[in-house]
Amino acid sequence: VCCMHTLWSMNIIVTGHENGVIRLWNSDAGTWVTSPRALKEPLMCLVEARNSRAHLLCGGDYSGRVAVWNLTTFKVNQSELPVETTLNGPHDKEEPAILCMAYHAPTDTFFSGGNDKTIRLFRIGTENTAALQSHKDAVCCVEASNTFLLSGDDSGEIVLWRIFHAVTRGRDASMANKQLP
Repeated sequence: VCCMHTLWSMNIIVTGHENGVIRLWNSDAGTWVTSPRALKEPLMCLVEARNSRAHLLCGGDYSGRVAVWNLTTFKVNQSELPVETTLNGPHDKEEPAILCMAYHAPTDTFFSGGNDKTIRLFRIGTENTAALQSHKDAVCCVEASNTFLLSGDDSGEIVLWRIFHAVTRGRDASMANKQLP
């Protein structure tokens, strides 16, 4: 087990493994479901993302790949968890590893920390990315609230970031939704 996440609303523990698969453990029934192998390297992090359209589980691996599983579909049929999509992560090609991820619901944005000493902002389904650079070592943990992002690196440095949302007043809302915070 390389990483773990709890889906409290479903009474499920999710574990990510060295071979790139995830397993969902149902704590009520004592059963589990293993997803088909979506990633080739060790799964380093798992994060839950929920918006008005979907409930997703996303994971990042050491090769910089991101896999997405649709939990909305899984709730209907809990005997299998197919992979929704996989994509190349936004980190540097020389140091692509994704070590941690957080989801910011108000902007539908993912934050990922990696070996390249950056925090990358991205959205699934778009090619827009942005980078935050302040760390001098690999970013190994990130946590997001509505207004703040907290990041930590391997040297022990912790950075507190303020998240500003695009205000849609007086603008075309569809354009505001395409911009990263």
